[in-house]
Amino acid sequence: MRKLYLLIFCLLGLAGTLSAQSDFRLRLYPQVAVGANNDIRCPNNSDGTLLSLPGDLHRTSAAVFAPRVEFEYAYRRHHIMLAAVFVRENFTGHASEPIHFNQALFATGSSIDALYRFDTYRLSYRYRLVNRPKFQLELGATALLRDAMVAMTGDNQHSEFYNLGVVPLISYYIGWTPISALTVYSYGDGLVSKYGRAEDIFAGVKYDVHPNIGILAGYRLIEGGSNVKSVYTFALYHFLSIGLEIHF
Repeated sequence: MRKLYLLIFCLLGLAGTLSAQSDFRLRLYPQVAVGANNDIRCPNNSDGTLLSLPGDLHRTSAAVFAPRVEFEYAYRRHHIMLAAVFVRENFTGHASEPIHFNQALFATGSSIDALYRFDTYRLSYRYRLVNRPKFQLELGATALLRDAMVAMTGDNQHSEFYNLGVVPLISYYIGWTPISALTVYSYGDGLVSKYGRAEDIFAGVKYDVHPNIGILAGYRLIEGGSNVKSVYTFALYHFLSIGLEIHF
C-alpha cells in the first residue's frame, strides 16, 4: 500500500497549492471487492492453457480490500480527475490437467498458488454540458494506465506475466441533487474494441455532513481485459464503495 500512501500525500500537497484558485476535491474509498469471473491464457494460442482462476483454482477469501483514491480539480465547467485503484487477489488449488502458463508447465496434480494484481491509474477530462442546480451532465475522455500481473507458483515452477499499457476511454458523469445536501449520481469510463474492453462504472449517493465533507456510498463495477497475441485475460469485480469526500 506504499503507492497509495505516497499518492495521497502528493495529492494533499497539490490541494494546498490549488485550493485558493479553484475547486478541489479529494475522495478516499476503502472499498471491498468481490470477484466474479477471472480468466487467463498466456500466451493466447495453443501453447497456453485457458484457465479460470476461481473455477480451476479457488479464491483464498470471499472479498478483498481494494482501496481507491480520486482527485478532482474543477475550473468553471472544466473538470480534471486523477484516480487510482489497487486490487490484489490470491488463488490456490491443484491442477486437474497440465497447465501451460507463460512458458511454464504445471503438471496434473500440481499444487498451485496464484496471485492476481490489477492496479489502474486514470487521468480524465470532462466538460460540464449541463450545469443546473438540480441536474448536472459531463462528458469527456480518460487515459487509463493498466499495471497488471499474474503470478503462478507450484512444484518447483514459478512464472509471472506483466501487462502494462495505456487505454483511451470515454468518460461521463450524471448527477441529480433533489436537496442541497444530497446528490444521486453515476460516473465512469468505458470503451470496447477488437483488442478488448474496459468499464469502470459507479452509481450511488453523496450526503454532505459539512460544507467541506461528504459521505459517499454506492456500487461500483470494474470489468474488462485484453484479447491479444500475448495474453487473453478478462475479469469482473463488484465493489461496495463507501468513502469520504473532502472539499478544499
